[in-house]
Amino acid sequence: MNLPKQIITPKIGSLLISLYNTQSSSTEIDQLATLYNSDACSILFDKKLSENDYVYCSNLWSNILLKGMDQAINQMSVIVTTVLDDLNSLNVQKKKIEEIVQYGSVFSSYELFVEFYLYKSFMRTVDILQTLSNKNAVTILAIYNILMICYICFISILFLLLIYFVYKSKDIFNNLMNFIGIVPAKYIADDQLFYREILKLEQYLG
Repeated sequence: MNLPKQIITPKIGSLLISLYNTQSSSTEIDQLATLYNSDACSILFDKKLSENDYVYCSNLWSNILLKGMDQAINQMSVIVTTVLDDLNSLNVQKKKIEEIVQYGSVFSSYELFVEFYLYKSFMRTVDILQTLSNKNAVTILAIYNILMICYICFISILFLLLIYFVYKSKDIFNNLMNFIGIVPAKYIADDQLFYREILKLEQYLG
């Protein structure tokens, strides 16, 4: 078997801290905190519905799952190193496959953890993050709708002001035309002084 020489364990704790800092407190955040930093078994199993599963979970690897999946995954890196050593011993024929996979061996504990707890924890995390994502989407949509309503109201007010100023300008123009229209044209033509005085009104009506 081609075996890796080194296993890199992800630093889940730092990723969770950044998530906690960007999200407000909620049921989903509390569940994630419990799953990875506290009693993970209480999130993975319901004590009332599956009490035996909860007991097995809490007893795994010296109760490490009661400290959270983050600690369990860190412990798994040590277990994986031991499993790799066993598999390497199998390669060089120092051990038999029966010894490695027998009940109670390190390999069987690792397999049990991955199959029943790590995978279940992963799926539970996906569900929690999906719920959190949906809630955030609803919040963002609500904020967007509020902004749209405010924008529509603002544009409506500007439009009404524009209509008001257009009609106001129209009234001023009509008043000017009415004033000019009531003066007979022959007086304007005969009296040059009166004509110039009317033109001076432009500076007051402009």
